[in-house]
Amino acid sequence: MAEQTETLSSTATTATTTTTTSSTPLKTMVVIGGGYSGLSFIQSIREIEKQEKQYKIILITREDFCSRPNLFFRFKFLQWHSKHLDYFGGIHLNGENNSFITKYGVDQVLFNTSVFDINNVEQVIKYKTVGSDDEISLHYDTLCLCIGGKAHVVNYPTEVSNEKSVIGLNREQLIVNFGEIQSQISNYLYIRNIEQVEYIHQLMKQLYDYYESNENNLDHNRIVIIGSGTLSIDIVSHIIEGYEAIEKLLNGEASAQPSKQTIEEVWSIKNTNILPKITIIGRGKHLGKSLLRDEAACDMILKLAKEKYGKYLDIQLETQVESILYSDVNNLAHSVKTSNGIIPCSLIVQAVGVNSETSLATKCLDASLGVNGGILVDEHFQIHTNNSTIVPNIYCIGDCAEITTQEGKTNVWKNWTSAREQASACAHHILSKKNSKLFFSQTPKFFGLHITCLGEYDSTDSNLQTIVIDEQIQKNIYMKFLFNTIGEQYQLIGALIIGPNMNEYKLGLNFLQLLKEHVYLPKAIINNTQLLALNFNINYWSKLMSLVKARKKDTPFETPEEIEKLLSELTAASEKKATPAVNPLAKKKFVNPLEKKKQAAASSTSSPSSNDTVHMLNISHKQKMSSLRNLIIFLSIAILVAVLLPSALAHNTQESSSSSTPSSSGEEVQKKNYNDDPSFTFDPHPFRYIFTDFFKCDGNVTAIRTFLVVLLSTAKTKEAKLALVAKQKDRFLDLLINSSEELKTQPQRVEEHKKEFEKLTELIFSVELETGKVCQYVYDTVFTYDQTKLGRKVVNSMEEYKKAVEEEQERKKKKIEEL
Repeated sequence: MAEQTETLSSTATTATTTTTTSSTPLKTMVVIGGGYSGLSFIQSIREIEKQEKQYKIILITREDFCSRPNLFFRFKFLQWHSKHLDYFGGIHLNGENNSFITKYGVDQVLFNTSVFDINNVEQVIKYKTVGSDDEISLHYDTLCLCIGGKAHVVNYPTEVSNEKSVIGLNREQLIVNFGEIQSQISNYLYIRNIEQVEYIHQLMKQLYDYYESNENNLDHNRIVIIGSGTLSIDIVSHIIEGYEAIEKLLNGEASAQPSKQTIEEVWSIKNTNILPKITIIGRGKHLGKSLLRDEAACDMILKLAKEKYGKYLDIQLETQVESILYSDVNNLAHSVKTSNGIIPCSLIVQAVGVNSETSLATKCLDASLGVNGGILVDEHFQIHTNNSTIVPNIYCIGDCAEITTQEGKTNVWKNWTSAREQASACAHHILSKKNSKLFFSQTPKFFGLHITCLGEYDSTDSNLQTIVIDEQIQKNIYMKFLFNTIGEQYQLIGALIIGPNMNEYKLGLNFLQLLKEHVYLPKAIINNTQLLALNFNINYWSKLMSLVKARKKDTPFETPEEIEKLLSELTAASEKKATPAVNPLAKKKFVNPLEKKKQAAASSTSSPSSNDTVHMLNISHKQKMSSLRNLIIFLSIAILVAVLLPSALAHNTQESSSSSTPSSSGEEVQKKNYNDDPSFTFDPHPFRYIFTDFFKCDGNVTAIRTFLVVLLSTAKTKEAKLALVAKQKDRFLDLLINSSEELKTQPQRVEEHKKEFEKLTELIFSVELETGKVCQYVYDTVFTYDQTKLGRKVVNSMEEYKKAVEEEQERKKKKIEEL
C-alpha cells in the first residue's frame, strides 16, 4: 500500500508542478473522504486557483477507490458483468484510470485509510492503513471533513421460525458480512457501497436460477424493501428500470442495454415472469413524502407505480414491521411479519434513511450536533463546538454537515447536487473569502419521472403565494411554485416540478437560475402562466435571463413599459399560427416536430401568418444571431458529411442502377440513395437536433462516433459498409483523435479508440437495418451504450423526439378526421 501511495503521489505531483508559477511554499490541504463532496471540493479548489497553485492536496479515503454516484446504477444492467459498468459516471482514483488525480493535481491519495485523531491545536491528524498497526501523523494547514453518512438501521426483532428455509439461496455461495443487519443473517442487509450492491445482484441471480427450474411455487421469489422514502424509491426505480429493459430486449424493442456482442453477459435472463418481485413496506401514509413534502405529488407517483409496474411491484403503506423471521437451519431470513400479515421473501433490504457520520468530529473536536443529527457548521462551513466556539482551519461539507438555510433553519442536505453546491461555496470562501448563498436543489428520477426540488419548495409559510399547476396530473405532470410577493412583484423562492420527459427537467434548471439570480418578476407573467409556457422554448429563457441580469439586483420590473416589453416578447412563444386548409390526400415532406416547435419559438412578435416564409423572416436581431450560431454548428456536421458521405452514396448509386438521373421528388431521391424499398425514408432532422446538443456540450468525440453510425447506416449492404470503412477508416480515426484534447495528450489511449472503432463497425455490420429504423437503430447502438452524462442527455433527446413524432402524428390524424 505504501508503494502504491508513493506512486500516485509522484504521478500527481509531476503532473501539476508545471502549472505552479508562484515561488511561495505550498500549504497542505487534507481532505478526508473520497465521496462526491470530497472530489467536488478538490475540483473547486483547483478551478479557483487556476494557474496559481496555493495548496498541496492530500486525499484520504477508507475505500480502495473513489467514484461518483449513482450507486444503484448496477440494477439497470442486471445481465452484464460489472466490469463494464461505471457506477459513478467516470471518476475512479485507483488503478489505471486516475485521470482525476492528474487533472486536478491531487498530490497524494491514501486508500484504505482511516483517520482516528485530529489535534486542531497542533494541526495534526493521525491515521492508520488497513492491514497495518502503524500510526502515522500528518500536518495540515487546512482540513476539510467530507466523511458523508452511514445507513440508518432500525433493529427490528428477529424470530426463529419452523417454516422451511429459503430454497432458492445457497448460503455456502454467499459472501457474508456485507452490510448484515443481524449477525449471520446474510440476506437481511442495508446498502451503502458498491460491494453491497453487487452482493444483492448475486442474491437476485441465485433466486432466478433456482426458480427457472422450479416455477410451481414462487412465494419466496420476492425482495422486501423496508422504507418508503427517497432511498427506497431510488433502489426500486433502478431495479424496475432494469426489468423493463430486459422485457424490451426479449420483445425485440428499443432498450437501454448494451449489445451482447460488445459486453460480457453474466446472467442470462429469458423469462421475466420469474424475476424476483418487489414489495415496499412503509409505515407512513404516502410514498416519497420525505422528499416531495406534497401529498398530491406523492399520490400521483404512487398511482403511476401501481398502474404501470404492478406486475413487479407491491406497495404496502401504513404498515408496521413487527419482526424478521428466519430459519436456524441456515440462518437465512424467509419472511417479514407485519401488521398486515406475513410476507414470504428471500431478500430483505432496509432503506430507511442515512445518518450523518459525526463520531470523528465529536470525539476529537467536541463538535456540536444540530437538531437533524449533522455536524453544526456556520455560513463558512466551519465547525461549531459545544463551547460555542469555531474550530479554526477546519471545514465540513456534504452529508455530514448541518448547514444554516436561507430561511434561518438548520438542515442536512443529503444529495449529490447539494454536496456540489457546498463544495464550491466552501472552496470560494477558503481561497477568496467570497461568501456564496446556498440554494437547495435535488433532481432524482423515480419510476421514469424527472423530479426537481428547488429552494424552499416545502415551505408552509401562509404569507407566500403558492401556484399549483395540476391540469395534466393524469399525464404525470405536476408543478408547484412558491413566491414571495411585494406589491405587484413576485420573487421565486421554491419550486417542485415533476414530469415524464426532459421538458420539465429543463424548466427546473431555468427556475433554479431565477432562484439564484434573486430577482422579481411581474405578477402579470405569473398569473397568466406565460413563464411556464416556455418549457419548450429555451431561447426565450435566455432572453428572459439576459433582461434579468441586466438589471440591478433586487430591483423589480417597475414601469409599465418594462412589463409590457417583457410580456410581449415572452407571449410570442405561445402564439399559434393560423393553420391553412389541408388536403389529406396530398403527399407532404415530413418535418421534424421538434424543428417545428423551435421555429414557432423563434418567431417574432409580428402577427401570425399562414405564410411560413414571411413568418420566418420576421426574426429579431438576437434570434438571427442564435440562428447563425446553430447554422455554424450544423455546418460543422455538414463538413464531416462532405468528407465521408460521397463514398457511401456512390456505392449505393451503383447498386441502384435504375436511378441514374436525379429526381425532383424528395421521396424518389431517398429511394435512390438509401435502397429500393419504396416505404423507406431517412429523416436527418433528429440527428441535426442531437448534433447541436453534442457540440453545445463539448462532446466532439461522442459526436463523431455517433456520426459514424449515422453514416454507415446509409449503406444498406454489408459490402457497401465494408467498402466505406476501407476507404475512410484512417481519416475517421484522425478526426476522432484531433477532436479530443485529452487524446492528444494521452497517445496511449489512441489504440483503445482504434479497438473501439473496430468493435463499433463490427456491431453495425452484424445488423441489417429494417425499413425506416435508422433513427431507432442509432438510438439503440450508441446513445444507450454510452452511459455517460452526454450519452444520457442524448437518450433524453431521442425520447423527446419520439414523443414529438407521436404528437405530430396524432395531430395529423385529428386534422384528417375533422376534414
